[in-house]
Amino acid sequence: MKPVAIFDNTVFNITARIECCDLIQLSSNLFSKILVPQAICAEIAAFPTTVGLTVGQKMQSYTRIIDSSATIIEKCTVFDSIVLGLLQTQKDVDSGEAEAIAQAQKRMVRLFFTDDERCINALSSTYSNIYFLPTLQLICLLDTLKYIPDYKQTIREYMNYKPLPKGKKGAAFFRNQYVQALEYHGLNQDKKLISKKTSLKKLNL
Repeated sequence: MKPVAIFDNTVFNITARIECCDLIQLSSNLFSKILVPQAICAEIAAFPTTVGLTVGQKMQSYTRIIDSSATIIEKCTVFDSIVLGLLQTQKDVDSGEAEAIAQAQKRMVRLFFTDDERCINALSSTYSNIYFLPTLQLICLLDTLKYIPDYKQTIREYMNYKPLPKGKKGAAFFRNQYVQALEYHGLNQDKKLISKKTSLKKLNL
């Protein structure tokens, strides 16, 4: 059975900037449901269209998709009220992230995709039963099962908006994301494949 995942606003923000494929739609190959807390839905709906016509239109389309209830994406208002109350007063955690964690605890969801490093640093050790995963991990999870039609272009568009940390730190982060994706799917960690998929030089980046 496919797992359930929770997506933060940061994931929608990044995927809206990737034009070569629809990562949100492709995610239906990985998850049975994608839960979006009500506060995060409000953040998506409030996204300024002045940032860019295509990006703004995509963010508005995400709002319509969530509201339609016709896809695996579901607006969720069910959460652990005690956890929510604690998180609403915690530094470096906004209302959407607080609802996401409280929702994960209530519904026993273990996958939370977010690119908010402050949130990850503030909560990952306390809520060790939840995997805090970046959008790059989502891309790697999809690619290891060959769901992404143009991996190089997807990575290129991703990095245009969210570059890797410079030097060895960035290279190690990228490699680790792909290795984790292979581990998650129980696939062979072939060194040549990992190098091909994560070497910026081999990707012409």
